[in-house]
Amino acid sequence: MPTVRIRIAGHWTALEFAQLLSDVQFLAEVAAFSDVKLDGQTSMELFTRRQQRRSGYYEFFGDVRDELRDQLYMRRADVQDFVRRYAIKNIELLQLRRVQFASPGLADLAGIGKIVQEVRIFLTDIIDRFLHAKDRAIARDLAAQEVLASKLKNAERLAKLMDKVAINPEMRQMMLAEILGVDQFIEGKILDGKITGFEEVKE
Repeated sequence: MPTVRIRIAGHWTALEFAQLLSDVQFLAEVAAFSDVKLDGQTSMELFTRRQQRRSGYYEFFGDVRDELRDQLYMRRADVQDFVRRYAIKNIELLQLRRVQFASPGLADLAGIGKIVQEVRIFLTDIIDRFLHAKDRAIARDLAAQEVLASKLKNAERLAKLMDKVAINPEMRQMMLAEILGVDQFIEGKILDGKITGFEEVKE
């Protein structure tokens, strides 16, 4: 089964590693969605759930930061609901085949060949932006507009949103925001030296 290998280094918290695995699974779901042809305008019904207030929430957990945290979670949940609804036949959870923290550190995630390939290409594009820069952080700041354009192009390619004229504009924006959020998380780990490379492994 085709496998995407993430080369890791340094110290990872359990939450960091859980987010990494969750984000890569999300990318796989978007890649599965990219092959689906949409007929007609997509629905807005998923947004009503995101806007509803849960009983008792604001009485006991009224802190603004908690509210924003909840809104962020619901946005990812809405996008995943949307993706899974239209790509349900192509969705398959990635299988965690191997994790190794001793040098060389790595995490292997296996899945459907084409989806694994799309995920690997997306991840490789992120690391390629800084591969040849002596100071990656400075390179990122100096070419902020160029990097943003590269990120958007990579996100569009993964989801193939340009081919989906039927997708609702708000959902399109939310999906791009979530993909770019994954991009930012992965980029941060590359700049911190915690992710050192990606490759596709055939087992």
